[in-house]
Amino acid sequence: MLALALFAVLVPLATARPANLEWGAGQGFVAPFLTNSMTHAPPYPKNGNDVYLTDGPYNNWTYGQNQVIKWVSPYNQGDFCFDAGLEPKDGTRLKIWQCYPGAPQQTWDVADGHIKLAGKNLCVDVPNGNKTAGFLQLWTCDKRNPNQIFGEFCGSRGSGPYPSGG
Repeated sequence: MLALALFAVLVPLATARPANLEWGAGQGFVAPFLTNSMTHAPPYPKNGNDVYLTDGPYNNWTYGQNQVIKWVSPYNQGDFCFDAGLEPKDGTRLKIWQCYPGAPQQTWDVADGHIKLAGKNLCVDVPNGNKTAGFLQLWTCDKRNPNQIFGEFCGSRGSGPYPSGG
């Protein structure tokens, strides 16, 4: 039932407007690891940085054109996409990388609450359901696995896509 509710949630992510990408119903938000610099410049994205879960909303994700999931930098530092690497398999850490339209490692199918690498049976997964793992990984898709259910968060609890109370 939750997967069906999340399917309706992920469809709006196909628009160009940035949105939060949430794991489960309020369990964590997807964010790119940003490299901290020693200067006063804001943290910046870097090719190969992990994608992980954080407690706070991170509303800079889009999904749509070319089936990419893109993080749009609020600091005009370029766009970075979900990237599965050149040899994705169970346990591969999800990274951000400069967007390359049509790159197979950056092409995703989003349906039924799952984010699946196009042409592969690998889904974005929270390792062992542990949001403090520090990274997200790819794992064989399993529609019953709650570690692979993601959705868009559109506002405060009760007015967003999830039922009141999560």
